[in-house]
Amino acid sequence: KKECIAWEWAFFTEVCGIAKDRLVVTIYQDDDEAFEIWTKHVGLPAERVFRFGEKENFWPAEAPSKGPNGPCGPCSEVYYDAFPSQPLPAKAGLESLPGDRFTEVGNCVFTQFDRQSDGSLKPLPQKNIDVGLGLERIAAVLQGAKNNFETELFRPYLDHLGKVSGIVYGKDGPSDIRMRRIADHVRAVTFCIADGALPSNEGRGYVVRKILRAGFDSSSATLP
Repeated sequence: KKECIAWEWAFFTEVCGIAKDRLVVTIYQDDDEAFEIWTKHVGLPAERVFRFGEKENFWPAEAPSKGPNGPCGPCSEVYYDAFPSQPLPAKAGLESLPGDRFTEVGNCVFTQFDRQSDGSLKPLPQKNIDVGLGLERIAAVLQGAKNNFETELFRPYLDHLGKVSGIVYGKDGPSDIRMRRIADHVRAVTFCIADGALPSNEGRGYVVRKILRAGFDSSSATLP
Protein backbone atom coordinates (compact mmCIF):
# COMPACT_ATOMS: atom_id res chain seq x y z
CA LYS A 1 0.00 0.00 0.00
CA LYS A 2 2.82 2.35 0.88
CA GLU A 3 4.73 1.54 -2.29
CA CYS A 4 1.70 1.68 -4.59
CA ILE A 5 0.61 5.12 -3.42
CA ALA A 6 4.14 6.45 -3.87
CA TRP A 7 4.40 4.92 -7.35
CA GLU A 8 1.11 6.45 -8.48
CA TRP A 9 2.13 9.85 -7.15
CA ALA A 10 5.48 9.56 -8.95
CA PHE A 11 3.70 8.61 -12.18
CA PHE A 12 1.58 11.76 -12.19
CA THR A 13 4.16 14.22 -10.90
CA GLU A 14 7.38 12.86 -12.44
CA VAL A 15 6.40 10.85 -15.52
CA CYS A 16 3.41 12.96 -16.60
CA GLY A 17 4.94 16.15 -15.23
CA ILE A 18 1.76 17.41 -13.54
CA ALA A 19 2.47 20.11 -10.95
CA LYS A 20 1.88 18.91 -7.39
CA ASP A 21 -0.36 21.86 -6.61
CA ARG A 22 -2.75 20.69 -9.36
CA LEU A 23 -3.48 17.39 -7.58
CA VAL A 24 -5.60 16.43 -4.59
CA VAL A 25 -6.47 12.98 -3.29
CA THR A 26 -9.41 11.33 -1.59
CA ILE A 27 -9.41 8.42 0.86
CA TYR A 28 -12.01 6.38 2.71
CA GLN A 29 -13.10 8.12 5.88
CA ASP A 30 -11.67 5.42 8.20
CA ASP A 31 -8.46 4.73 6.27
CA ASP A 32 -5.94 6.34 8.61
CA GLU A 33 -3.19 4.21 7.10
CA ALA A 34 -3.68 5.79 3.67
CA PHE A 35 -3.85 9.25 5.22
CA GLU A 36 -0.53 8.73 6.96
CA ILE A 37 1.11 7.42 3.78
CA TRP A 38 -0.12 10.38 1.72
CA THR A 39 0.86 13.00 4.27
CA LYS A 40 3.98 11.58 5.92
CA HIS A 41 5.53 9.32 3.28
CA VAL A 42 4.55 11.18 0.10
CA GLY A 43 4.51 14.58 1.79
CA LEU A 44 1.14 15.80 0.54
CA PRO A 45 -0.28 18.59 2.75
CA ALA A 46 -3.18 17.33 4.88
CA GLU A 47 -5.51 19.97 3.45
CA ARG A 48 -5.17 18.31 0.04
CA VAL A 49 -6.42 14.96 1.36
CA PHE A 50 -10.21 14.57 1.51
CA ARG A 51 -11.99 11.84 3.47
CA PHE A 52 -15.26 10.53 2.04
CA GLY A 53 -17.72 7.79 2.91
CA GLU A 54 -18.27 4.32 1.53
CA LYS A 55 -20.27 5.54 -1.47
CA GLU A 56 -17.33 7.53 -2.84
CA ASN A 57 -14.25 5.76 -1.52
CA PHE A 58 -15.00 2.07 -1.10
CA TRP A 59 -15.15 -0.77 -3.59
CA PRO A 60 -17.72 -2.02 -4.28
CA ALA A 61 -19.51 1.21 -3.40
CA GLU A 62 -21.31 1.00 -0.05
CA ALA A 63 -20.05 -2.55 0.49
CA PRO A 64 -19.60 -2.18 4.29
CA SER A 65 -23.28 -1.44 4.82
CA LYS A 66 -25.00 -3.03 1.81
CA GLY A 67 -22.66 -5.72 0.48
CA PRO A 68 -22.12 -7.77 -1.57
CA ASN A 69 -20.21 -10.27 0.56
CA GLY A 70 -16.69 -11.12 -0.54
CA PRO A 71 -13.49 -9.23 -1.37
CA CYS A 72 -13.73 -5.46 -0.93
CA GLY A 73 -11.78 -2.54 0.39
CA PRO A 74 -11.24 1.20 0.64
CA CYS A 75 -9.89 3.21 -2.25
CA SER A 76 -7.82 6.33 -2.71
CA GLU A 77 -8.36 8.52 -5.76
CA VAL A 78 -6.20 11.18 -7.41
CA TYR A 79 -7.90 14.27 -8.85
CA TYR A 80 -6.69 17.05 -11.12
CA ASP A 81 -7.62 20.57 -10.02
CA ALA A 82 -8.66 22.82 -12.91
CA PHE A 83 -8.56 25.95 -10.75
CA PRO A 84 -5.59 25.64 -8.36
CA SER A 85 -5.55 29.36 -7.58
CA GLN A 86 -8.95 29.11 -5.90
CA PRO A 87 -9.30 28.04 -2.24
CA LEU A 88 -9.89 24.33 -1.73
CA PRO A 89 -13.47 23.32 -0.89
CA ALA A 90 -14.40 23.34 2.79
CA LYS A 91 -14.35 19.76 4.07
CA ALA A 92 -17.22 20.12 6.52
CA GLY A 93 -20.30 18.45 5.06
CA LEU A 94 -18.58 17.72 1.74
CA GLU A 95 -19.63 14.33 0.33
CA SER A 96 -17.65 14.43 -2.93
CA LEU A 97 -15.38 16.75 -4.89
CA PRO A 98 -17.13 19.21 -7.26
CA GLY A 99 -17.08 17.71 -10.75
CA ASP A 100 -16.86 21.09 -12.48
CA ARG A 101 -13.44 21.67 -10.91
CA PHE A 102 -11.89 18.28 -10.15
CA THR A 103 -11.28 15.39 -12.59
CA GLU A 104 -10.40 11.92 -11.34
CA VAL A 105 -7.31 10.68 -13.18
CA GLY A 106 -6.34 7.64 -11.11
CA ASN A 107 -7.16 5.46 -8.15
CA CYS A 108 -5.91 2.65 -5.95
CA VAL A 109 -8.40 0.08 -4.68
CA PHE A 110 -7.03 -1.63 -1.58
CA THR A 111 -8.81 -5.00 -1.68
CA GLN A 112 -7.94 -5.96 1.87
CA PHE A 113 -11.19 -7.27 3.38
CA ASP A 114 -13.55 -10.21 2.98
CA ARG A 115 -17.07 -9.05 3.85
CA GLN A 116 -18.93 -11.68 5.86
CA SER A 117 -22.66 -12.42 5.90
CA ASP A 118 -22.97 -10.62 9.24
CA GLY A 119 -21.50 -7.46 7.71
CA SER A 120 -18.11 -7.75 9.37
CA LEU A 121 -14.94 -7.02 7.38
CA LYS A 122 -12.48 -9.86 7.81
CA PRO A 123 -8.89 -9.10 6.70
CA LEU A 124 -7.92 -11.04 3.57
CA PRO A 125 -4.92 -13.37 3.99
CA GLN A 126 -3.70 -12.27 0.55
CA LYS A 127 -4.40 -8.59 -0.06
CA ASN A 128 -4.54 -6.99 -3.50
CA ILE A 129 -4.23 -3.50 -4.97
CA ASP A 130 -6.00 -2.60 -8.18
CA VAL A 131 -4.67 0.56 -9.83
CA GLY A 132 -6.96 2.39 -12.24
CA LEU A 133 -5.66 5.00 -14.67
CA GLY A 134 -7.91 6.74 -17.18
CA LEU A 135 -6.00 7.08 -20.45
CA GLU A 136 -8.44 9.53 -22.00
CA ARG A 137 -8.78 11.62 -18.84
CA ILE A 138 -5.02 11.81 -18.45
CA ALA A 139 -4.71 12.76 -22.13
CA ALA A 140 -7.27 15.53 -21.62
CA VAL A 141 -5.35 16.90 -18.64
CA LEU A 142 -1.97 16.79 -20.38
CA GLN A 143 -3.36 18.33 -23.58
CA GLY A 144 -5.31 21.04 -21.79
CA ALA A 145 -8.57 19.79 -23.30
CA LYS A 146 -11.94 20.54 -21.72
CA ASN A 147 -13.04 16.91 -21.95
CA ASN A 148 -12.10 13.54 -23.46
CA PHE A 149 -13.72 14.38 -26.78
CA GLU A 150 -11.54 17.41 -27.38
CA THR A 151 -8.27 15.48 -27.18
CA GLU A 152 -6.28 14.28 -30.17
CA LEU A 153 -7.92 10.87 -29.64
CA PHE A 154 -11.36 12.13 -30.64
CA ARG A 155 -10.97 15.53 -32.26
CA PRO A 156 -10.27 14.13 -35.78
CA TYR A 157 -13.65 12.37 -35.69
CA LEU A 158 -15.41 15.58 -34.71
CA ASP A 159 -13.61 17.61 -37.37
CA HIS A 160 -14.55 15.08 -40.06
CA LEU A 161 -18.17 15.04 -38.90
CA GLY A 162 -18.17 18.81 -39.20
CA LYS A 163 -17.00 18.60 -42.80
CA VAL A 164 -19.63 16.05 -43.90
CA SER A 165 -22.48 17.64 -41.94
CA GLY A 166 -21.72 21.32 -42.33
CA ILE A 167 -22.06 21.77 -38.57
CA VAL A 168 -19.14 23.29 -36.67
CA TYR A 169 -18.38 21.53 -33.41
CA GLY A 170 -18.48 23.81 -30.38
CA LYS A 171 -21.17 26.16 -31.67
CA ASP A 172 -24.32 24.40 -30.48
CA GLY A 173 -24.76 22.31 -27.32
CA PRO A 174 -27.27 19.72 -28.59
CA SER A 175 -25.36 19.27 -31.87
CA ASP A 176 -22.10 18.86 -29.93
CA ILE A 177 -23.65 16.05 -27.89
CA ARG A 178 -24.84 14.25 -31.01
CA MET A 179 -21.45 14.63 -32.68
CA ARG A 180 -19.66 13.26 -29.61
CA ARG A 181 -22.03 10.30 -29.57
CA ILE A 182 -21.33 9.51 -33.22
CA ALA A 183 -17.56 9.84 -32.68
CA ASP A 184 -17.68 7.51 -29.69
CA HIS A 185 -19.70 4.86 -31.55
CA VAL A 186 -17.60 5.12 -34.72
CA ARG A 187 -14.42 4.50 -32.77
CA ALA A 188 -15.96 1.55 -30.92
CA VAL A 189 -17.20 -0.03 -34.16
CA THR A 190 -13.80 0.55 -35.78
CA PHE A 191 -12.04 -1.38 -33.03
CA CYS A 192 -14.62 -4.18 -33.22
CA ILE A 193 -14.23 -4.57 -36.98
CA ALA A 194 -10.44 -4.48 -36.66
CA ASP A 195 -10.77 -7.43 -34.25
CA GLY A 196 -12.87 -9.32 -36.78
CA ALA A 197 -16.34 -8.61 -35.39
CA LEU A 198 -18.47 -7.54 -38.37
CA PRO A 199 -22.06 -6.26 -38.13
CA SER A 200 -24.53 -9.14 -38.35
CA ASN A 201 -27.78 -10.39 -36.84
CA GLU A 202 -26.27 -12.75 -34.26
CA GLY A 203 -23.60 -13.00 -31.57
CA ARG A 204 -21.00 -10.30 -31.26
CA GLY A 205 -21.88 -9.07 -34.72
CA TYR A 206 -25.34 -8.18 -33.45
CA VAL A 207 -23.75 -6.07 -30.70
CA VAL A 208 -21.65 -4.25 -33.30
CA ARG A 209 -24.76 -3.61 -35.39
CA LYS A 210 -26.59 -2.23 -32.33
CA ILE A 211 -23.69 0.11 -31.53
CA LEU A 212 -23.63 1.33 -35.12
CA ARG A 213 -27.38 1.87 -35.34
CA ALA A 214 -27.71 3.43 -31.86
CA GLY A 215 -25.00 5.96 -32.60
CA PHE A 216 -26.58 7.24 -35.78
CA ASP A 217 -30.30 6.70 -35.12
CA SER A 218 -30.18 8.91 -32.03
CA SER A 219 -27.97 11.50 -33.74
CA SER A 220 -29.62 11.81 -37.13
CA ALA A 221 -30.22 15.54 -36.67
CA THR A 222 -26.46 16.05 -36.98
CA LEU A 223 -26.23 14.53 -40.43
CA PRO A 224 -27.09 16.32 -43.69
